[in-house]
Amino acid sequence: MKIVEISVKKDMLKIDKDGTSSWYKINASNTPAQEVVKTLVVGDEVDVKSTVINGVSVVSRIDKSDSPATPVAEEETMEEPKVEAEKVDVIGAVNNFEKVAEETAKYKCTKCGKVMKDDKYENCYTCNQAEWKSKQGATGSDRNNSIERQAIGKMTARTVSALIGTWGSPPDTAEVEVLIDFIYNKYKQKVTE
Repeated sequence: MKIVEISVKKDMLKIDKDGTSSWYKINASNTPAQEVVKTLVVGDEVDVKSTVINGVSVVSRIDKSDSPATPVAEEETMEEPKVEAEKVDVIGAVNNFEKVAEETAKYKCTKCGKVMKDDKYENCYTCNQAEWKSKQGATGSDRNNSIERQAIGKMTARTVSALIGTWGSPPDTAEVEVLIDFIYNKYKQKVTE
């Protein structure tokens, strides 16, 4: 076999074998073959042992041939084993709806009876959402009123603490209560306008 071409990176060789040329790959992990390839030039005679993996000829051994006669290359064909996929029924394929309906019918929502695909949950999504909403307590205007009262209370507390800090002597409790009621009502009036 005669070398017709060597790639720039010296990891591929084009070798002429009985009038037909084909490319051979030298893996980076095959250091003995890489050392031999560094000494080769176009036109050299070589003995090559290669393996075909997924349609690519990979050099397993290469030697520079001293004789002018071209020996026949040894080639082994090695393909990856074919793994057959497990046959699984596909919903909608060739009318297997009855089978799917029979298998899934054993899992039902405990509230509405809707058919579910497995027993991971007791209730369907719709029933779970309805239950969650019912447990939330105050909703809508009740919740908004609560948030509003909390906000006004916080504003009142900040205002009162700031005002008390400006008074020289400690204020009387009755004065503070009157002040809180007044400020709270003013804020409530402003917020509801």
